[in-house]
Amino acid sequence: NEFLIKNPTLKVGTEANKQDENLIRKSELLVNLGRMDEASEVLDTAKILFPNNSNIELQQLRIFIDTKDNNSAINILESLTSKITTRIDLFLVMGQIYSEMKQADKSYEAYKKALSIDPKSINALYGIGAYYVNKSNKYVQEHNNLDASKTNSKEGQGVLTEINKSFDKAIYYFELLLEVDPKDRSTLNALKKIYTMKKDQAKVDEINHKLISE
Repeated sequence: NEFLIKNPTLKVGTEANKQDENLIRKSELLVNLGRMDEASEVLDTAKILFPNNSNIELQQLRIFIDTKDNNSAINILESLTSKITTRIDLFLVMGQIYSEMKQADKSYEAYKKALSIDPKSINALYGIGAYYVNKSNKYVQEHNNLDASKTNSKEGQGVLTEINKSFDKAIYYFELLLEVDPKDRSTLNALKKIYTMKKDQAKVDEINHKLISE
């Protein structure tokens, strides 16, 4: 590989010697050897030489994910998805990383974009359902922190309304997921928790039956 890099005019059979591919291959070999810093340096150089080659950024993304460098991974993902708008896997990874970084709204937007590409994406549907569950939990906490005198006030009722709205949206997306995979236990358990919070025992019993029958 180094020989190919040092001899850019050399042909491999009848194929042109493509330096961008050679540099990406070199980084892959370095990664396999555990030499992550050197691999990153190679890709940084490659990116300067070939700024429009998305494969270089994809290889950088793999390294950042492997090293759990979420900030760098997100920067690469934002760049990639501005140019590649049809790869659902990029938006799913973006949604997951933003969720890990506690940036819920950006995670939601990434999952929504993924759904626009594939409306039956299980990961995207679950990600958005979880977003609304977390949103409702924040409202529950807010309601719990209200003074006793405000619990039944207009303010308290407003918070309860938001709790139910978020729960209903979570249910909507989880139900869409179950249409794709009726046996998904994570989704069934998530719905069970929601209906327990809503004190809908009939739905809880229905889900328990499904879980047991699995």
